[in-house]
Amino acid sequence: MIKQRKNYLDILRVSAALGVALYHVLTGTVNLDPAVSERTSHFLEALSRTLLWHVPTFLLITGFLWLSDEKECTYGKIWPALRRFLIVLFTVGLGYAMLERFFRYRYFSFELFLWSVADVLIGNLWDHMWYVYAIIGIYLVLPVLKPFFQHSSVKSLGILTGLLFVFTILLYNVQCSIGYVFPISVPMANPAYPMFYICAGGLISKLTLPKKTPVVALPLFCLSMTSCFLVMMFAPQWVQWTNIFSGISAISLFLAVKVLAENVREMPWLRQISQCSFGIYLFHQLFINVLLKLLKWYPLRNMAVLSLLGLFAAVVLAAFVVTFVLRKIRWVRKYVL
Repeated sequence: MIKQRKNYLDILRVSAALGVALYHVLTGTVNLDPAVSERTSHFLEALSRTLLWHVPTFLLITGFLWLSDEKECTYGKIWPALRRFLIVLFTVGLGYAMLERFFRYRYFSFELFLWSVADVLIGNLWDHMWYVYAIIGIYLVLPVLKPFFQHSSVKSLGILTGLLFVFTILLYNVQCSIGYVFPISVPMANPAYPMFYICAGGLISKLTLPKKTPVVALPLFCLSMTSCFLVMMFAPQWVQWTNIFSGISAISLFLAVKVLAENVREMPWLRQISQCSFGIYLFHQLFINVLLKLLKWYPLRNMAVLSLLGLFAAVVLAAFVVTFVLRKIRWVRKYVL
């Protein structure tokens, strides 16, 4: 029996890939253009923070797939994915480390190559590559979590997910906003490795969602993004990477899209983009850095809104085309993208 493709996951993957690309276009423009005014910088930074649901959405998808009853999750089954991420670190990641050193010194040598290898080993890569390191750690514990999700009640899974939300996100936000560090912690509650989203994805896979879910979820998504922007404008210390607004945005978007698109027939073009979403994630930063760091093209200096949108479109299109072409190579498709 052929399983029906979950089109809502394709929609979520593409949305997350576009979200992360736009986020880095905004932050890259602010951080790399020395002429950006403080007011513009603050506004664009606040706007970019509303997009921080992108990586949580990828993590929700991971938990939803691997911790659901439909998928076997053993070390043998996850090895191809782990191998892919490790290869990515020492191909794409190493290339980025070498390119960054070229941006800095304007020459390259064997010594700088060795330093680039060291950069990969210590995690000193472009910011977006942190996800590759994090997901490797997450995949290592998925087979251990799987039996618990298979044999536990929805109530127990809800308690675990709730505890991780409190200790990973809620108390972390309290610490960032007022400086109070809660003295008690729970295992897996590390904001750098947000297992909350993995477990939340697994929990959602067990639930039967009512058809009216989007009526609540979509307004909640919009409200959380708006609240994030307003809080960031007036109290930026409250909006760190793992913030409550991103959590609410990611989960509400996931729930709404799952219900709305669950019975939508397959769209080949969407599937094609979805299959390239990891490549878009990997390569978009390359084009941003080439344009801003190497070519010194600063979009805010001429027709700012149109230039930013043009930069975003160009970066996404270039990353998609590169990924699409590379996936035509069998080895690359199997082991890297």
